[in-house]
Amino acid sequence: MFKWDKIRSITEAVDQMRIFRDHEYGFQPELEIQQALHRYLKEYCEQDLHAVASTQDNNFRRHSSSSSLSGTLKKVKEKLQSKKK
Repeated sequence: MFKWDKIRSITEAVDQMRIFRDHEYGFQPELEIQQALHRYLKEYCEQDLHAVASTQDNNFRRHSSSSSLSGTLKKVKEKLQSKKK
């Protein structure tokens, strides 16, 4: 099963990296950021990225079905309470 949102995010990031690589920017290199990125790459190269991603809540989009379900349950509860009166 594919997680299309995740695949879409990855392709957008790859596309942005390709564009960045093809265009020269006048920024000064930030050695601290480069070192941090290298450290993260070394840290995660041996790990299962699906397992790492599953521990992060922001990688999963919330569906509105739970809110519509709770709204429906509230309506049913109100109807039942009005019938008791």
